[in-house]
Amino acid sequence: YIAIKTILQGTSQTAKSIGTVIIVAVLINFSLFFTKVVIDVTNTAAISFYNSIVETVGTAATPRDKDIYANNGRSLAESIIMQTGIGSSYKVSNNVLAGGWMSIAKQLLLTSLVFLIVAIILFLAVFLLITRFIILAVVMLLSSLAFGSYIFPKLRTQISDKWWSALIGQSFV
Repeated sequence: YIAIKTILQGTSQTAKSIGTVIIVAVLINFSLFFTKVVIDVTNTAAISFYNSIVETVGTAATPRDKDIYANNGRSLAESIIMQTGIGSSYKVSNNVLAGGWMSIAKQLLLTSLVFLIVAIILFLAVFLLITRFIILAVVMLLSSLAFGSYIFPKLRTQISDKWWSALIGQSFV
């Protein structure tokens, strides 16, 4: 379109359009790189949060570790459970034993309820991370299309803006 427009009527608007096409072509070539940079920056921030959780339980992980979620044999869930002290809630104290079987049953019921809530929360966190992985994979696949849509103003609002919101939104999950 721009080539035909240049041949028929070479205006300054055509030269501006050619410059835009060249810039977008370069951005398309590096679109996957830019997408990976955004994801890597947010993953580095996530590792610092992970280290702050695990530091009190064990040694902190570094981005170069092969498996950052297994820290000295401890998982992130185990670190959370150890820090909250939920694992020690099944220990029955002498006061509970003195109260009879009803107080023991109450403690076991409440402790089981807390464990169920923690299990649901951890399951939802796993589900959230799996969906984040899938969405970021799709975002990386569509990165060239999103950068290419900058050429056309209507596509820019339909594709590129939604793509950027998906990238930033899922990167910071």
